[in-house]
Amino acid sequence: MKVYFYDVVDKLALGNAKKCSSLNELLSLADVVSLNVDGRKSNENVKGILAQINTILTDADSNIFGQYLKKNEQLGYVITYIDGVYNPELEKKLKEIPNTIKYSI
Repeated sequence: MKVYFYDVVDKLALGNAKKCSSLNELLSLADVVSLNVDGRKSNENVKGILAQINTILTDADSNIFGQYLKKNEQLGYVITYIDGVYNPELEKKLKEIPNTIKYSI
């Protein structure tokens, strides 16, 4: 499994994670990404996004074999790796999660 991340703050990669130079680079590499905003007064920290993603994947009988959650002062995102072929309805449900800024599969 390959893990990629992007952060506006210069941080060292953990484990086998590779830092991307831009959010666009991350989105071009990732199978599934969900973004949400942080907890600043100008933004709302949306609780339960990861639980919503995992519930949708579980209900679709998808096997999650890797997941990476990252938050910073500007946004949060989730990269999820699943095994096998997925139902197109799964993609539709993931896109419908409230507060999703960008989605890629």
